Amino acid sequence: VLDADHPDIDDFIWCKAREERKARVLKDAGFDMDIDGADSASVQYQNANNSVRVTDEFMIAVENDDTWELTARTSDEVIDTVRARDIFRSIAEAAWECADPGLQYDTTINRWHTTPNAGRINASNPCSEYVHVDNSSCNLASLNLLAFLDEVGAGVNRTLLNTIGDAIVRLNKERGYTFCVIEHDMDFIARLCDPVIVMAEGKVLAEGSAAHIMENEAVIEAYLGRGLKNKVKVAG
Repeated sequence: VLDADHPDIDDFIWCKAREERKARVLKDAGFDMDIDGADSASVQYQNANNSVRVTDEFMIAVENDDTWELTARTSDEVIDTVRARDIFRSIAEAAWECADPGLQYDTTINRWHTTPNAGRINASNPCSEYVHVDNSSCNLASLNLLAFLDEVGAGVNRTLLNTIGDAIVRLNKERGYTFCVIEHDMDFIARLCDPVIVMAEGKVLAEGSAAHIMENEAVIEAYLGRGLKNKVKVAG
């Protein structure tokens, strides 16, 4: 992801399109440019998903056909002044040609940020399904915990919950980690992740084995003393 006011924005916008033009020329010349072709490795950026980070100010400049300043990252010095619409036109043409770059609407993303105290959102995962703070986990699936209730007031459907738990365990072994939101069943948690990290209201309460966690006074207070059962997150 590159800011729309970065001095290298034009090269960034066109880098993938230029490489794909090269790939077509090489293919016409007889080179093996299929996806796993012997000569395809010479084409850059094929495993990259590029996006331009645009702000409301940039979009307004495009709408009004205003100029747009490209600034240095270290000094904020203005390196060049261009038409905002020229940048936007390049984004559109390059995306038409090779499907990159995409757009990430930075102002809107951070305006709708659900946990702003954790820091600003700078980017998403490469395919933009998941938008959150830097170095957070990329959760492309979620579980509706209400589905685990037999009936209103009847309690948890343990068979269904354990079936889902077994699936998470398999994913954990294959992928190396998992993240789960659990009510307050440490036996179930211990099956999913070891060691575990317990958080409540955005703060880490304890970290370690499930047995160690169960003896931690802060965790016991969070579960029992302050009525936070439904706010406790466990990450492994």
